[in-house]
Amino acid sequence: MSTIANIQKRLNDYQSNNDCLASLINEDERVRQFLYHNRGFDSQEKVIFRRAAVLIPVIRSANGSLSILLTQRAKHLKHHPGEISFPGGSAESYDTTLADTAIRETHEEVGIKPEQVEILGKLPSQNTISQYRVTPFVGVVADNFQLTLDVGEVERTLEIPWEFAIDSRNHQLKKVTQAQHSYSYYEINYSDFRIWGATARMLVNLSQIIHFSE
Repeated sequence: MSTIANIQKRLNDYQSNNDCLASLINEDERVRQFLYHNRGFDSQEKVIFRRAAVLIPVIRSANGSLSILLTQRAKHLKHHPGEISFPGGSAESYDTTLADTAIRETHEEVGIKPEQVEILGKLPSQNTISQYRVTPFVGVVADNFQLTLDVGEVERTLEIPWEFAIDSRNHQLKKVTQAQHSYSYYEINYSDFRIWGATARMLVNLSQIIHFSE
């Protein structure tokens, strides 16, 4: 079973391990190609990505077991309505770092206070088809947190057991063809929830980091 100390060590170690870095999913070029072919850009160079950050909140229960908190986005939102994601959003000028962005957005969306989050490390940034470059931060959340949802942003939350989320047997690679171009994406199904796209990519990368060299 993973522990907080083990997770932090793995996150600290992977950035200096070239073999681990090579094994991680980086779909920046695939996303750029998708936007170029499906959104009518004149050239790939004109695709501009805004900076954003999300928090992967790791919840530790009283018995020591771990889970990951995710949100279901409100159905009226312009980008990814109703999809499962991590709390987070666009970087603002007053955010000192992207980690601050992730923590601030988490507080605004689900009510977890900044002082209740300890950042353990970060994962590789991911470009998304909504034209954001998202940096995911993994953070352990104090066990006295209370959720207060911003109903304008979040429909509901869900928790997925840590061991389920990082088990590669639960990571399904899907392929789709649009406009004569083939694309692939990861999908993770838990209960009646479908996690896919950038959020699933982040979980697959987290799994790779945790299990690398085991």
